[in-house]
Amino acid sequence: MDDLVLRIIIFAIVGLVSGFISGLFGIGGSTVRLPIFIYLLPWVGIGQSVLMHVASATSMALVIPSAITATRKQYALGNLDVGFYKTWVIGLFIGVALGV
Repeated sequence: MDDLVLRIIIFAIVGLVSGFISGLFGIGGSTVRLPIFIYLLPWVGIGQSVLMHVASATSMALVIPSAITATRKQYALGNLDVGFYKTWVIGLFIGVALGV
């Protein structure tokens, strides 16, 4: 149980630091998170053969809640052109489906 708590604390610190650095320098969070994940994921049992895939997928999965939160916040502030957004959302879903 102590190991699980330690892992949660470490990954929470990584999230906070990567978010702070990303916001400070205006860079994507993956630029900071990927090297950290590549270093830390073997510690939680991820094998070398899939390490890069898991690190990339984990970093990409973190984009989804960030994007949803940012969209909701911009909508609440009145900064979101809903008509334009709807045209982009359709294209994004089609692009993702084709890309996968």
